[in-house]
Amino acid sequence: MKTYIALLRGINVSGKNKILMKDLQSVLERINLGAVRTYIQSGNIVFESEQNPRQKLSELISNAIYDEFEYDVAVLVYERSELTKIVNSNPWLQHQENEDKFFHVSFLNDFPDKENFEEVVAKKSEKEDIAFDNKVVFLYCPDGYGRTKLTNSFLEKKLKTKATTRNWNTINKLLAMANKSE
Repeated sequence: MKTYIALLRGINVSGKNKILMKDLQSVLERINLGAVRTYIQSGNIVFESEQNPRQKLSELISNAIYDEFEYDVAVLVYERSELTKIVNSNPWLQHQENEDKFFHVSFLNDFPDKENFEEVVAKKSEKEDIAFDNKVVFLYCPDGYGRTKLTNSFLEKKLKTKATTRNWNTINKLLAMANKSE
């Protein structure tokens, strides 16, 4: 069995697409995912499965959510080792002056459309920073993610792919949960 992390896009946000995590856990157990655990209400799941590849797992989870709750939700799935690599490649970790509470990562469903990279970078404030790495966007938002113009919706529109964003604490908590499974 491999350990995976699933990130759901757009559930329990602003009162939309409400799903209780215990209900989500039950649905995922019914589709034969093992050791299913959730973290906070925004659609973060750690589970085990023999099934591969990740895209099949994404479709399986997305279809199960649609069948049970009638929500069309993008689901991004990562192996534990992939999330570890993402965490370790954060470009701001080595800079002592950066506070990790201002780190965010936007996970992209597909490789981004590079045509609009300059327009995305131009949208950041003077204090903010942004870095692209394959299907991940690292954000440093010292005025808080709630104030940035580099929102999940903006990135989706400009990069022409589905995305879901998590703060650094959530990412590290999910990785710690996944590491306990191994």
